[in-house]
Amino acid sequence: MDQPNIARFVLCRLRGYPRLYGLFTFNQLTDEFTSAQWLARSTTTNKCTPLESNVDYPGNDLASTNQVSADFCCADCDATVGCTAYVWTSFNNGTCWLKHSLGPKTVSPGASAGSVQPQNDLCTPVEANVDYVGNDLTLTQRPSVNDCCSDCDKTVGCNAYVWTNYNGGTCWLKSSQGDKVYVAGAFAASMVRQRCNAFEDSVDYVGHDLTSTSQMDASLCCNDCQNTPGC
Repeated sequence: MDQPNIARFVLCRLRGYPRLYGLFTFNQLTDEFTSAQWLARSTTTNKCTPLESNVDYPGNDLASTNQVSADFCCADCDATVGCTAYVWTSFNNGTCWLKHSLGPKTVSPGASAGSVQPQNDLCTPVEANVDYVGNDLTLTQRPSVNDCCSDCDKTVGCNAYVWTNYNGGTCWLKSSQGDKVYVAGAFAASMVRQRCNAFEDSVDYVGHDLTSTSQMDASLCCNDCQNTPGC
């Protein structure tokens, strides 16, 4: 139970690495340290975007593998260093053309194209042929939709993005999703904002300070960290 007339304050110390914040709570009766951090983000698994039918991205080939179906190309690309995209054709009874980046998009009857997206809990799975209308904050030039999630995470206020092949590849960073519409060749996803894990009492994480905020309660530090780029 809180003691009456006891001065108490919370200093949120926001840290950049590892992704966490340190929290120092003090009152005149006892010294308390309370710490928490962002839930760990998984980067160990991968999956691919939905296949685009009758599409080829010429050039940028790294290697090729023989597979009877486009469904098997994702694993081959994921296992090949530097591969971010692939195209499957019926050449030689089925071939996955593994690529380091997406080139210009062309129509190729019978071909199927996809790309590997690193899986983490930052962003939702990418939706193919989808645009979120309006709410643009800014744009970045990126050759692949796989690069947009990180750009959105680093942009204050960004909660969704759309990638198109405009100008060689563009991430349209948005404050919110807006209306979902069909746009051939566009890829869309949104951010998954993190919650913080349970507090660790009497614990501090030393160093890596970015900034600090004044709050009356430890629970408010999580939101401050979430809204601070790099925290």
